[in-house]
Amino acid sequence: MPINTIIREKRKELGLTQERIAEYLGVSTPAVNKWEKGSSYPDVTLLPPLARLLQVDMNTLFCFHEELSEQEIESFCKELSQAISESGLDAGFTLLHEKLRAYPRCAPLVHKSALLLDGALIMAGMPADEKGQYTDQIMELYHRAVEDGDEKIRISSAFMLSSKYELRGDYQKAHEMLELVPERLGIDKKQQEASIYMKEGKLDDAARILEHLLQMRLNEIMIILMYLGECAVKKEDHEMAGYAAKAWEKTAETFGLWEYSSQVLKFHTAVLLKDEERAVSLLKRMLFAIRTPWDMKNTVLFRDIAPDISGIDASQKQNSEKKLLSGLMSEMKNNPMYDFLQTNEEFLRIAKRFL
Repeated sequence: MPINTIIREKRKELGLTQERIAEYLGVSTPAVNKWEKGSSYPDVTLLPPLARLLQVDMNTLFCFHEELSEQEIESFCKELSQAISESGLDAGFTLLHEKLRAYPRCAPLVHKSALLLDGALIMAGMPADEKGQYTDQIMELYHRAVEDGDEKIRISSAFMLSSKYELRGDYQKAHEMLELVPERLGIDKKQQEASIYMKEGKLDDAARILEHLLQMRLNEIMIILMYLGECAVKKEDHEMAGYAAKAWEKTAETFGLWEYSSQVLKFHTAVLLKDEERAVSLLKRMLFAIRTPWDMKNTVLFRDIAPDISGIDASQKQNSEKKLLSGLMSEMKNNPMYDFLQTNEEFLRIAKRFL
């Protein structure tokens, strides 16, 4: 448990207010609020009296034995990913639960593991009724991260929970979780950081930050256009739905994104409209694109953040491609959204080929 969580929980446990803590230590109430959010920490001279006020020893306040380093967490996540790949989701959850017995309040571990398991569940392509038990466990992990994490982890986990509750149709809970996510400020820290790096002559560092930002913004634009398209279909405004999908295709092509990505919204729109012929045609195009992975090294706008794939051999690439194709087709076979395709002969031939 990080120090900010200890301060918050022990204060509440003792029935103390932030104002009382501030008065006792001779600091401002906003300062205590920042400590509990994890955005700043008490001065070292305040730690002994703070520990006495909270009725804990210094070891408990710092909780040396409950935290893992970022490198240790990354190493475990690789182990977790390998366990899922080789033995399935159950093996992954078992491995994580064993780890959490030793580090039950390590929020970064909980959060990163939840994201990894969440992604693995999406790619598993299993029927909805089988996903439920795993989704419950993943949501529990996100709830733990909301309780124990610093501000960044709490916001990310709350956002993920809002999405999960929305999918379940529990809109009240979805709103409650979303209330924990602050409105985006008009200030972008990373953009300013890149500006500083440029002035310092650290151009490679600036380029990497800006390329990451561009990739994130493009993902946001895709999601916004997807929602606009869904809204348009429900309003029976097919012109707007098609325009949104076409706008994303042009955007993806302009910025040199993956061919698969450029077709996603057109396919999604065809599915919403239950247009069998168009959906199958776009699906074939997407499947072909999967077999031609996006080579970021050969792009103009993203080459500085391209991953190093030099150590990945042909068999590993084929295995990764096979899993992606199988996961996509399994999802389409099991998700009710695609029921209208289940009698289409061409779709069935495609599914049989990749499942």
